[in-house]
Amino acid sequence: MTIESLIKDVAIIGAGPSGIAAVYELTHTLQDGTSIFGVKDISPYKDQLAFKTVVAFERNSSVGGIWGKAVAEKAIDPSLPRLESLAEDIDYSKPENIYLKSKIPENLNDSNDYQNPVLIKRKINDTSDKYQWSGSGIYKGLFTNVSKKYMSYSFDEYDLNSIKNRPLKELLAAGEVGDYLEESVKKNNLGEYIKLNSNVEYTEKIENKWHVTIQERIFDAENGTVIEKWYKQKFDGLIIANGKTIPYYPKIPSFKQFIEKNPNVVIQHSKSIYDPEILVNQKKLLFIGGNVSAVDLVQYCFPRPLDPPTIFVSKKQEGDKKFWIEKCLNSGGIVNKTVIKRFLPDINGVEFEDGSIETDFDYIVFATGYHVYYPFLETKNYLKKYPRALDFFLFTFSVDDPTLTLVGNTYAAFFFNRNEAIATAIAGVWSGYTKVASREEEDKWFEEVKRRQTQVLGLLYGAANIKEQYIDVLWNYAPKGRPNPLAGIRESHVEDSANSANNIEHLFFAIKNGELTPQNVFKEI
Repeated sequence: MTIESLIKDVAIIGAGPSGIAAVYELTHTLQDGTSIFGVKDISPYKDQLAFKTVVAFERNSSVGGIWGKAVAEKAIDPSLPRLESLAEDIDYSKPENIYLKSKIPENLNDSNDYQNPVLIKRKINDTSDKYQWSGSGIYKGLFTNVSKKYMSYSFDEYDLNSIKNRPLKELLAAGEVGDYLEESVKKNNLGEYIKLNSNVEYTEKIENKWHVTIQERIFDAENGTVIEKWYKQKFDGLIIANGKTIPYYPKIPSFKQFIEKNPNVVIQHSKSIYDPEILVNQKKLLFIGGNVSAVDLVQYCFPRPLDPPTIFVSKKQEGDKKFWIEKCLNSGGIVNKTVIKRFLPDINGVEFEDGSIETDFDYIVFATGYHVYYPFLETKNYLKKYPRALDFFLFTFSVDDPTLTLVGNTYAAFFFNRNEAIATAIAGVWSGYTKVASREEEDKWFEEVKRRQTQVLGLLYGAANIKEQYIDVLWNYAPKGRPNPLAGIRESHVEDSANSANNIEHLFFAIKNGELTPQNVFKEI
């Protein structure tokens, strides 16, 4: 009997697409390792389930993570970290220096379970609320960059006949993704395993048990107060599915002074932009970062005169000019620049690594992505005992601690379906049906990943290789009878991915050239 097969009580941190996938697979795996995939009512199997307790803790008031409706509709995150955290002697490129943890009550102890919590009443929206970066990165008018077929789980397929005749074609509006996730949880009776408004603040491994500290929030909007309900709960296994929500700001010299001396320049991370249509009215814009989020927002800066160009994009390196991102960012009216060397506060300027200088920006957008960060994890003592605990084989299984797994933070395509595959592998191993690879095999995989990361620009596992090199490898650990999520209607995933990329490129230029308005992409023809 392995340690993994002794895992019966499981905590899942997050109920976005990753957490929902984990809840589904763990509640649909039997003790003998059989998957009851597709079963909506699992009550007849209650005594046969592999896992006794499955709880997903979601800090927001609805499921879906960044796609959640409640998250998208609430106040957005701050444009920038606290000014004091941007000082020259602070490395604000590290998440721990811009994230404010909640203060855990000093009188909280192991006797404070869900029925006997510590209660604290305070005002809503204090500083720690703002700088936990729990808002959504979804903005008005956002749409997906893959088709609805891949923005759904194989256990709850979209009706592909319902694709609307609109410029988006097979792509989805962000709100449609949120609706799907809520409906999927409801249809598959997963809500009973999810605790909303519940943030995991601290996790500690003590004598082979995870001691989890939870803060549940009960809001009284009318009086502007919130009651914090603090309690502890013990689990055998921990699944990290918290996603990436803390914005990344690269450390650039003189940034703080630039902010202070140029108060009229609007500076935002892409995450804090709610209505991108304001961008078309800005005279001169700088985008820091040259990936998908930059392209998504640059299109809203047009139509505008192309000469002289007034849109500047600072990025690390040039990519494949045939790729849709590079085609878009190298089109008329857009100037590509090297990485920023420093800000020039006295002249409202920026010096780039190639020595060139640009001045008089009135809008600067950090399209620099997000951190992978686990603020709840006690690491000082934990990593002494398990030094490679945060090395995840197949981006899933902790190398040193068999009771810790990860879902979602993978450099790969097809977010929903790869999360299914990861969660399925965890269910297979933790149920005892399959066994994780040897340390020698794990080390070979890490070496291969390291080698590929030095050679591959972009996703480690893209549409062309994700099934054979990643999903199918994970499937070696799947429970008995669980179908592969990239089988069936998704066998055309390479062609589908190419079609979506062509559609995104077409929409970019249609909006940029004024042939389509951002609103019209959602309207039926």
